[in-house]
Amino acid sequence: MAHPTPSLPRTRAREPSMALWTTFVDRCLDNRISPEKLEKFAIEMRKMMRSDGTVIAQALFRPRSRATSCLDPLVPVYLERLLALDLLGPPDILTALFHYSRDRPARAEETPKSPKKQISHGHITPEMEELVFTRLSKAYETGERPRSVKEVLSTLAVLSQWMSAIVTPHAADPVMHSMPDEAQATRTQSILVLGMLITYVMQNVKVAGVMEVALPKALRKSLAQSLALFNPQLSQAGGIALAERLAMFQKQYNLLENTGTGPNDTSVSLSNEVALLQLESVMDLPLINTRAGLYVFINSLLIARPLTDDNMVLSYLHTRYKGDIQSLAVDLVTASFDVLAAMNNATYGRTESNETIFNFRSFLVNKIPTLLTILAGSMFPPLTPELCITQALNHIDRNAFPSFSQAFDMTVGNSMLSDVRQDFLFACALHRLIPESSIERLLGETPMSSVPDSGKYIKENLVAQCSTNFERVEELLNEIEGMDGNAGAIVAAMTEIIRNLCATRETMSLKTICNALSRKPRSLDIMLQYTSPISILQPICQLLDTWKNEEDQGEYQPVYDEFGALLLLVLAFVHRHDLQTYELGLEEGSFVAQLLERGHVSLLPSEMTEEQNKHFSGWIHGLYDPEGISDELLSSCQPQDFYLLVPTLFHQTIYAISEDVLSLDTVKGGLEFLLETFLLPCLVGAVQWMTSYALEQPSDLDITMQVLTRLIRPASISGDAQAMHSTILAIVSRRLERCLKSIQHREPQRTDVGPLLDIVHSCHDWERTPYPSMAELEPWMATPGTSTRLSLRNTIQSLALWNSTADLNPTPPAYTHRQLFVALQLFSPRKVLHALLDELKAQTTSAGAGAGAVALDIATNMVCAPLLKNSCTPTQWLGSPVPAPPQPHPRLNLRDTLKAELHDDAAGLLQRCEPGVAEAAIRLLRRVEAQLAGPVAAAAAAVDHVALGGAEAGAMMQGIEMGGTGGMDLSGAGVGVGITGGGSGGGGGGSGDGAGAGGGGDAAGGQGAGAQDLGAGLQGHEGLDLGVGTGGADDGELDLGALGEGTGMEGVLDAGGSADDDVFSGLGMIDDEFNF
Repeated sequence: MAHPTPSLPRTRAREPSMALWTTFVDRCLDNRISPEKLEKFAIEMRKMMRSDGTVIAQALFRPRSRATSCLDPLVPVYLERLLALDLLGPPDILTALFHYSRDRPARAEETPKSPKKQISHGHITPEMEELVFTRLSKAYETGERPRSVKEVLSTLAVLSQWMSAIVTPHAADPVMHSMPDEAQATRTQSILVLGMLITYVMQNVKVAGVMEVALPKALRKSLAQSLALFNPQLSQAGGIALAERLAMFQKQYNLLENTGTGPNDTSVSLSNEVALLQLESVMDLPLINTRAGLYVFINSLLIARPLTDDNMVLSYLHTRYKGDIQSLAVDLVTASFDVLAAMNNATYGRTESNETIFNFRSFLVNKIPTLLTILAGSMFPPLTPELCITQALNHIDRNAFPSFSQAFDMTVGNSMLSDVRQDFLFACALHRLIPESSIERLLGETPMSSVPDSGKYIKENLVAQCSTNFERVEELLNEIEGMDGNAGAIVAAMTEIIRNLCATRETMSLKTICNALSRKPRSLDIMLQYTSPISILQPICQLLDTWKNEEDQGEYQPVYDEFGALLLLVLAFVHRHDLQTYELGLEEGSFVAQLLERGHVSLLPSEMTEEQNKHFSGWIHGLYDPEGISDELLSSCQPQDFYLLVPTLFHQTIYAISEDVLSLDTVKGGLEFLLETFLLPCLVGAVQWMTSYALEQPSDLDITMQVLTRLIRPASISGDAQAMHSTILAIVSRRLERCLKSIQHREPQRTDVGPLLDIVHSCHDWERTPYPSMAELEPWMATPGTSTRLSLRNTIQSLALWNSTADLNPTPPAYTHRQLFVALQLFSPRKVLHALLDELKAQTTSAGAGAGAVALDIATNMVCAPLLKNSCTPTQWLGSPVPAPPQPHPRLNLRDTLKAELHDDAAGLLQRCEPGVAEAAIRLLRRVEAQLAGPVAAAAAAVDHVALGGAEAGAMMQGIEMGGTGGMDLSGAGVGVGITGGGSGGGGGGSGDGAGAGGGGDAAGGQGAGAQDLGAGLQGHEGLDLGVGTGGADDGELDLGALGEGTGMEGVLDAGGSADDDVFSGLGMIDDEFNF
């Protein structure tokens, strides 16, 4: 079916308008004009000439350079502002975008007539298409759009043309044909994001109303034909869930082609049923609970934030072992030792960080005995816990766990693993799993320790002790990291104590606890091995949200001191364990949520309220006036208001230095206040803002680096402040390191970067997230030509081989569940799944059913083991004071993909793949479904990606204007979702057209002359605000991470080629770089 290409009319009346808007946008981009100024100028341009939105959109998206394929970060910001001004709408954007898309067939006048002219016209980047599609998808999802029937019809018309164009085999670009793999990957991604947009458009209740009662016959036919062509392509590209949704819309809105669709649908359905029957007849392989399979599961629990919920772990194991308690207990202990042994195995060229080893060691010594205690309730003579522990210890490699007598043998083990067996056995004795007298026999030598004199801790007893003697709290905080089997009771007691203190608002006691915990990051890890993050942090966040200065307070500095201590603990948890706001249980409008989302964002003067202006002026005077910070200032400004103003204070301070309103010496003196404990936690937001600003405004880099150096390397600092300062450096270390490396790459002659990098490097492994470094990826890609796909297959091979020789070689090969996690983040679940299926088929056909059964168990555990994102097995923490909130599922997981492959397209699977792959798929699905059966399965089931409202057509039509171009402003039509512009963290800088800092010439020479009129003078500054899109300093929700499941805008900080520690910094080169 042919469609007229949506070309932009080039009438004489339109050409001058197009030229003017193009020149206007070019100059704005060349001069890096802030979104606020663009908004003002665009309004003036609109007054000068009445241009339709398509002209403006075409001027905005026009490709400007063939020398680079990078996305200019200001284009989406400008787009957001123009959308907010209603200068253009979705149909204008899509029409212009399609005009420059590679998917659009070239028109006759664009076809070169001479070989010398064979230069293709410019195209927008796939990243730009993806970004705009995602933004428009959010607009339709939230009800922001549409605003008129005309808009609905125009949008559907453009989408129909785009669907037809993207599936037609026209020649897109000579360059694309020279790189078929890259072109195919780009085309697949384009199909997926287009399918996402169409789905969100069609599920919109107001669009649905128009399609029910006001869709013209020609457009209905066009949509039906386009969807018929597009939907199979969407499914083949991996968008199975989206294709299913569109197929439902086809039926619901009668968008089915009349000719031949019925018989074809029936034929496909029958073919699929026959294929399913054929696959159901595939015989199962023997059911084997392998040592390697459980090794994979245990490894997944602690590669990042702990996923060690007792209920989840035991439910998973009971389902796996089906009542065989002896095998369960023996294998659980064995696998836990296996994971530790593999973490420092130089034979495989891989060693984990000390932090990871410590966490697994604590898990083995403190957590495993508590799980065995639960299992012991189901053991009956002659089966005893001691028998299970004895059998498990006979399976492990004792050389990997040296005892005290081997501590001085340089050829044996790592000191991190010394005495692990002894600590484990004494912990088991503490929990009465074995008698203490058996330890010498099990250990093989006389132990050098004993069961703690205090015995086994009971949570209730500890809480009672602490309620009468607060010094006992400090003692327990020092014991959390102990290896004696009592960590679980201590964590349970501390969690209850924190919740009780928050309920009674005893902030002085909370300050002591929070300071102690934030200084010991390992304690944070141990706490999360036993309870959900929300159980600890929700009451603290609620206290911070409702914090108010008391009117009768004598001194207000201690108030800020207590507030800062609580806040720093929350920030330490969030940044160390990559916690999202929904995991903290925050209410709408929460201060903590605002700080996490906007705590690095500078406000423009025009965005500040009168109260914020007053506080801002007070803090400027307090920091830089000789009188200093007064109690009056602290009492009038709530701590929450101060922390949200910190980036603005630094922004205006740097601007004032650049304009000679403040001297650098005066500023350095003022910064001394921020190095006091009562204000020190504000450095988190300050440093985050400066890392963005340093990259955005090179003209102010010298000033920024001097301020940054003063904060990172203070000349003097108190002991208490030093400990807090170290925690803050760890929190900002990853972002700061990226920034400094980018600066060093850009200006290698600078001498002030190296010392700061040396300081930051000490915090290199502080974060506990599942994202691997590039150094960690190298072993997976060591062989030239090796792909991530082959790396996954090699992992299964090595695990299967070790499983068959474990009796002779008990130390397992290196494995980390991060390998599977990163594969799922970088590539589609379907590609990862087929890598597993290919290896299952190879193991079954080449090595026989026995090897195939081992590989099947390993693959089953790889699919079912818990993950922090899109997990098949949810970690719900049902035994915690507050269970974990449900995990969102933004994309299919491996289980969903496997079910879709077999249930929805079994015939296609048999046609596309070898019979052995299809057989492997049905066997894997059976095993996965069996493992996830029961109480875990209900919570782990995939969430429907797109929910369709069930309103009737009449209700759907409410609020839409039936005619006219403007349309009625619908509810929810704000611009708060997606890409937003103003007030960015790096906003402003350089020069501005305001009155200048200081309010005039008198203040310009005010070096050290105090800050008279300084606050008012700085309010006039409205310099270039380029924060959005250039380094995480965005004012809204520009989330590039959602486009590729990466790390959002933080990847831009690696622009200088310094992203050697962030695998997600180069998402644009994924398919080429990793050759999946």
